Amino acid sequence: MANSGLERAIVTDVTLREYGQNVPERFLPVFTPEIRAEIALRLIGAGFRNIEVLSCVHPAIAPAMKRDAVKKTSEKLGRIDGVNLIALVPNRAGYEAFLDLDLGPDGYDYTMGIFFSAVEAHNLANVGRPIKDTLEEYRMILNDAASLGIQGYRLHLGRVRIPGSGKGSLNNALYRHPQRIH
Repeated sequence: MANSGLERAIVTDVTLREYGQNVPERFLPVFTPEIRAEIALRLIGAGFRNIEVLSCVHPAIAPAMKRDAVKKTSEKLGRIDGVNLIALVPNRAGYEAFLDLDLGPDGYDYTMGIFFSAVEAHNLANVGRPIKDTLEEYRMILNDAASLGIQGYRLHLGRVRIPGSGKGSLNNALYRHPQRIH
């Protein structure tokens, strides 16, 4: 698999990560945590090294992300050296869930994915608050995550300058690909 490009690709499929955000709860038995873990393991076996597997969102948004389902999925996958298993963290509550579920470096060592949009209306629809508020909350989350050695990366639409960050500050701690937050 050397030089195939798969090791740099990031699998961000919402079906694997959250079984779709709009799937009614009655359909969740079709795509269990065990099945999601099996698909992720097959992707890893095929050479992928960066895979979004979980989202620490409220289950009202993504029913498949109930605490027990997230826990079962992470237990089935375990800790895999050389692979960035990614859990999206949309806000402080999601970050606290990330820590409570032992997804950090002292547990399963997942990569923390943050996301926002450079388009205000899109950010309001997907994150539920203005971009400025989102970035301020992420500043606090990333500072704490850096102190714990949590690996992270970002997803966004367009280029965004973090207000008041200056050179060498938070705008350099948000990544386009998985790497340690320092």
